[in-house]
Amino acid sequence: MRIMLVDDHPLIREALARLLSIERDLDVVGATGDAEEAVRMAGELRPDVVVMDVDLHGADLKGVDGISATRALLAEHPAVKVVMLSASCSPSLIRDSAEAGAWGYLLKGDPADQIPEGIRAAARGEHPMGVEVARLCRTMGEAGGTGPDALGVEAPSLWPRATPFQRQTS
Repeated sequence: MRIMLVDDHPLIREALARLLSIERDLDVVGATGDAEEAVRMAGELRPDVVVMDVDLHGADLKGVDGISATRALLAEHPAVKVVMLSASCSPSLIRDSAEAGAWGYLLKGDPADQIPEGIRAAARGEHPMGVEVARLCRTMGEAGGTGPDALGVEAPSLWPRATPFQRQTS
């Protein structure tokens, strides 16, 4: 499986690349911290899954965040599965990511094994969510909504009501 990493922090990119390099079925084919370069690289490298930092802005200094970069990347390469990676479990960021076409949303604070598992889940057509993201969606569902669409996602079919990626620790 071909993976591309997009994060504006070189340390995070390198750590993710090393984490994924020990997985036999995952091949990191490229990494960048620049949104425009990510779109160009996706065309050249044809990744199956892109791991995209939500807070992507430090490298290109053009104000392009990971959500805007996801929108641009998917406009040109709609077959790619984008999995957002964030330090934030903000309902608005989760909603905006889903509306931009992201396939899933993982947290940098989740256990390290959830990154490769989430990538595999996305490649299988599942919608991976980090522990806290799934918990937030469940909580909002219990408060009157029904899962991710309770966050205000206009296309609730993007992320199904029952989260298939449920390797959670309590």
